[in-house]
Amino acid sequence: MKQIYATVCLAGLVAGCATNRPLEMGATSGSPQTASGSAQSVLAIDETFARTVCQISAAEIEFGKLASKNSRNAEVRKFARALANEHTDNTRELIRLLARKGIQADTGLTCEFQTSLERLAALDGQEFDRAFKEHVIRHHEAAVELLEKYRSEGSDSDLKRFAEWTLPQICEELTAARALVVPENRRQPLFTGPTVAPSQ
Repeated sequence: MKQIYATVCLAGLVAGCATNRPLEMGATSGSPQTASGSAQSVLAIDETFARTVCQISAAEIEFGKLASKNSRNAEVRKFARALANEHTDNTRELIRLLARKGIQADTGLTCEFQTSLERLAALDGQEFDRAFKEHVIRHHEAAVELLEKYRSEGSDSDLKRFAEWTLPQICEELTAARALVVPENRRQPLFTGPTVAPSQ
């Protein structure tokens, strides 16, 4: 399981969390069934996974909001609004799940996420659209890997159900991001280094 959190050192995914409504980009509706009641004991590695996913989802909200305002491409703006809205609902659901387990949700941007957001905000036009698409694809690919590994190797049953339930949504978002029509980026990628920010 240590390999899961080696992958967790990156910056963004996307990852999404459980939501109670159908996703605009085609993911399955419904919500994972999780245990209710008082706080439950979880292992440190499971808590790290949960905090990391929460940070990633919070970051995707900010990237989506930025792109919905800054992009001049109608397709990119539509996708970005859907991304921000879905992750807003997702983060709310994840926070409720973590609260039942006595885990403090961390929705603040890590330094790496903040730096990437600032670099993206400094761009405009087609360069902005290329960088945004690059960001979403890179971090959703990493989020898929993270969720798949936790789904098969994690020890907390509720979080494993969450990972299994949310994985199709992330895959749908990844497919939609890849389908965005923007000019190819012939220059060096804007975002390098780790793909998912480590939990603080």
